[in-house]
Parts: sequence; structure tokens; C-alpha cells
Amino acid sequence: MPMTAKSSVDSVRRQMIADILITLPSKEEQTAIATILSDMDNESKLLKSA
Repeated sequence: MPMTAKSSVDSVRRQMIADILITLPSKEEQTAIATILSDMDNESKLLKSA
């Protein structure tokens, strides 16, 4: 609760999230994820056109 404005937050202020660390995957993993998603998108388009 120390990071919340009240019990139900209707807005987020910079000070509430300024110190939150966000871990991102490596560039290689991001590329692998993007490739998989692109392949899935292409396969979905092929299935819809069949």
C-alpha cells in the first residue's frame, strides 16, 4: 500500500512509479519473440485466407 494513492487508484503519478525497476529481455530474446509473433501472424493470415 505505500505506493498507492488510495485503496483504488484512479490515476498514476510519476512519483508513484519513478523508482520501479523494469527488467527487459536481452535484444536477442526480444528478436526471438518478435520473430515468433511475426511467424504466428503470417500463419494466421494464411489460415484466414484459406
